[in-house]
Amino acid sequence: MKTPRIKRIRLWTLRIPLPHAVYLGRLRIEHREFAVAQIESNTGLTGWGATLTRDKPVEQAAQQRFLPVLLGQELTQDDQLWEKMMCAANEVTHRDGVMRALSILDIASWDLRAKIEEMPLLELLGGKTSSVDVLVVGGYRAEDESPEALLSEIDYYRLHHVRNLKLMYTPDEMISRSDLLVRVRQRIGDDAMFGNDFIGNGRDVATIVSALERVKDAKMDFIEDPFPTTEILNYLRLRKRIRCRIMAGETVEDYSGAKDLLAARVLDVARWDATVCGGITGWLKLQTLAAQHGMSVCPHVFPEIHTPLAAATNQQFVEATISPYDTMNFSAVVDHPLKLHNGKFLISERAGLGVEFVPEKAKTFMINNNMGGAA
Repeated sequence: MKTPRIKRIRLWTLRIPLPHAVYLGRLRIEHREFAVAQIESNTGLTGWGATLTRDKPVEQAAQQRFLPVLLGQELTQDDQLWEKMMCAANEVTHRDGVMRALSILDIASWDLRAKIEEMPLLELLGGKTSSVDVLVVGGYRAEDESPEALLSEIDYYRLHHVRNLKLMYTPDEMISRSDLLVRVRQRIGDDAMFGNDFIGNGRDVATIVSALERVKDAKMDFIEDPFPTTEILNYLRLRKRIRCRIMAGETVEDYSGAKDLLAARVLDVARWDATVCGGITGWLKLQTLAAQHGMSVCPHVFPEIHTPLAAATNQQFVEATISPYDTMNFSAVVDHPLKLHNGKFLISERAGLGVEFVPEKAKTFMINNNMGGAA
């Protein structure tokens, strides 16, 4: 049998338009832009990884920094490739997009290694859980859409037995829609998880506290990203004034950043994102660190990648947007999408991630399809 080696790496940037523009506060979102990597081995099998670019040169960083490190390398079942990439990343002073590039290549290598072993990624990771509860991200509003449309959206989720809900309102929106949020709580029930992501727009502690006080009858279980994670002092002050759980960490890129954030003891749940923090290898290291602090992890979006990780490490939720309210829309370029059953994503029995990126489906969305290289 051939020793599995990396034969070829392909890279793409995809810009996938949303069916219609949506709004997060004043932010207008018309499309999602993804960077995707596909690694092919000399066995003929391929693995893939993806991330949101967030307007960073992810594809270029992967091409320039990591392809020379990876091409021709043996696919081992340890951290050797990841450590080589981290060494290359640490040589860069301007790291714009570098960790996202590393992440998609590491994810692709895990998907490929699981396929070579002919087992689901969950099994390769030693997990046995067959499903994970979904925390749905809702409330993205279309232009001129009434806030009342949120209730129709909630009813759609309830039809699919999804009741755990995260909204993304600014403090001012929470205050102006306090009655609506109470009605949302009544629709999903008191036993459902309900919270709000401030996307770092909390302004100050008093603003957040005031907003939560106005919606106290909505019984918020958690808030997320009230401030940028660099504002530790604000987190400490807020922690003393509210009772609901605080979640953050989706922008953390490495072990050092995670260690500093956890050491401040301001979080109840970590939000590590494998497409940002060094891939599956990096995510597992950060998950272990969180566990040492007695903390669970709710992975940030990309359920195609995070569902087997959450299942393997016994996390309670995986986050997702759900069609027809899918504002991530990566599902447009995959085969064998995740199956939703009774409010849970089922773990695929197919080898690797189970979900498969299909370049042919992505052709019309490709901005640049000339990147990559071969050994």
